[in-house]
Amino acid sequence: MRPTPAALRRVSIVGSLLAILLGVPLVWQSYWRLPGQIDFFLHAAEYAKIVQTAKALRVAPGAKQAYTSMVGKRKVWIARSKECGYAISFVTTDWGHMGTSGYLYVEAPGAEDAPGEIPGELPFIGTRINHNWWTVYNNQW
Repeated sequence: MRPTPAALRRVSIVGSLLAILLGVPLVWQSYWRLPGQIDFFLHAAEYAKIVQTAKALRVAPGAKQAYTSMVGKRKVWIARSKECGYAISFVTTDWGHMGTSGYLYVEAPGAEDAPGEIPGELPFIGTRINHNWWTVYNNQW
């Protein structure tokens, strides 16, 4: 039995709507580099390299410092706890007065919960990406 033209038209309309609903967030998040699961998946290697570069600076335990990374030209903030765990935050999206957003990498014993103190200028924690990563922001809107 062959499908009717009306049934084919309905299937194509539903398929087009699904493609739009799934495609728009992917394009939006990847183009604007908005922190989240899609952006993190697409740029995980770059972000891991930023963390590796930050750790190579050998920040003393208990110290905090700001560093402008040459990897991706991103501003990176590094803090190291007295237990030698790193907290590294960096900006991926800067919209000027509308705010900035980025990621927080935490390497500490018992880092199951969101950390209490975030280094740098991104004071608010968004969603958790995986075991060591969170989205952070300072949006004013």
